[in-house]
Amino acid sequence: MKGSSTQQPDAIVPHNGGYQFRFNIEQVEKIVDGETVQGYEYDYVNVPDINRGTLIDALITERHDYPSQLGKLALDRTSQEWMDYQAFRESVYAMVDNLLS
Repeated sequence: MKGSSTQQPDAIVPHNGGYQFRFNIEQVEKIVDGETVQGYEYDYVNVPDINRGTLIDALITERHDYPSQLGKLALDRTSQEWMDYQAFRESVYAMVDNLLS
């Protein structure tokens, strides 16, 4: 999901009894009423708790639902689609491990 803020957003915030994990945070400029305003845009996932497995699962299923992930298992391991999926998964693991370290 996409979010925005006028202030630098925190990566993890309490949200509706769980947490919102914000990532891919980018500073942006927007024109509001003819004036340039600094802000931030980010992607986010809502999770019930903050642990490695929950974050990894939420981030991967945000892009690839479970049936899609199962379909990836049938792919030829040398296909571009498989390699792209694996690269995405590895980037998610690295992002979460970096956050939790």
